[in-house]
Amino acid sequence: MSLEPSKFARLFLWKSIVDKHKFTGLDSLRGIAAIMVIFQHFWEMNHISDDRLRPWFFYCAGHEAVILFFVMSGFVLSHQLRNFCWQEYPQFILKRIIRIYPPYYLAMILSIVVLLLMSNLYRSSLSGLGLQNWFYIWSQTTFDSTLWRGLITIIGHCGSSLNLSVWTLFYEMWISLLFPFVWYISCLRLKLPKLLLLLIFSIINYYLWSIGLLLQNDWSGILYYLCFFIIGMLIYQNLAFCEKFSNIWWWIIALTLYFSNYLFFGKITSRLLHEIIVAAGSSLIIINVIKNNKIKWFWQIL
Repeated sequence: MSLEPSKFARLFLWKSIVDKHKFTGLDSLRGIAAIMVIFQHFWEMNHISDDRLRPWFFYCAGHEAVILFFVMSGFVLSHQLRNFCWQEYPQFILKRIIRIYPPYYLAMILSIVVLLLMSNLYRSSLSGLGLQNWFYIWSQTTFDSTLWRGLITIIGHCGSSLNLSVWTLFYEMWISLLFPFVWYISCLRLKLPKLLLLLIFSIINYYLWSIGLLLQNDWSGILYYLCFFIIGMLIYQNLAFCEKFSNIWWWIIALTLYFSNYLFFGKITSRLLHEIIVAAGSSLIIINVIKNNKIKWFWQIL
């Protein structure tokens, strides 16, 4: 009797649901990046955001960390999809839902509880403390049907006023729906280079930027942030080639690019240019954390 699993079993016990990625250094990198996001938000509670753009405030590089997260997501999702077939698409999406929605719901429930408690017990703390305006946005949330619909489904940013940090999960979820298609196209045996995929999306985003529509709504944002996922995918697909960028000098270049706006005191005023530079630095950081033995050892023990 054959012990080979049936197609039905393979469909519902997709190996990648339990297959943890082997790039353990990325977990530590993700943790450090998350701490930087927290530090930036604390800074921005009572300071003008751009005032942190000084070399000695590098640990507040939360915006840069978001770009790093997206590039890492593209890399890790590519590893999960390395043996992908279309019958496994529902399980891939199920895995992403299980990963994204529970912490999202927990964060939003805590935000609601804190808001209700402060509204009833410490109402004066919701205004008039001299903090930055963005801090008070969550306290002005209107619990209408639009908010609840967005809150429950993450189909838009409608629920994010309760917790301004969860906007990235909207893009993580929607890009997860698209990413298997992008992966499939990149794996086709075409004569055209794989970089063409990134080039196409880059041209689209540059056009949207040139006419002032880039990041003006949720959906153009999906096209924009998908580019960073594609960069992570290209790193994964070309790891052997990328190894030549894994040494101490490239590590220094990586950190210089990543913290460029801190080193140059906020002189890079174009968001598009800044995020391209940060994406290049993020790519080199990921390559070195994976391929540079000395750096890899450090991140694995964190």
